[in-house]
Amino acid sequence: MAALEYQYWRHEPSGARYAVRLNGGYITGCVGPLTDEDFRSRYVVEYSFDAAEADAEWAAAERARFTRLDIGAEEGWV
Repeated sequence: MAALEYQYWRHEPSGARYAVRLNGGYITGCVGPLTDEDFRSRYVVEYSFDAAEADAEWAAAERARFTRLDIGAEEGWV
C-alpha cells in the first residue's frame, strides 16, 4: 500500500497555489486556489481533499503546468 503524500503546488499559468494529495504518485485530492491566509495558516493535511473530485481530475490533467512548492524561504516561511 502506497503512502499518502501532501504537497503544495503552484499552477504556473495563473500563479495560484493548491494543496495536493498524492497516493503512489497519483493525484487523489486537490484544494484551491488557496488564499494567502489559508496557505500560511493551515497544515496541508487539514484541507478537505475529498470534497471535490473534479478538482483532483483537473489537477491531474494540468499536472505538467504545476510546480511543486518547496515550503520555506521562497514562500516566506523561514
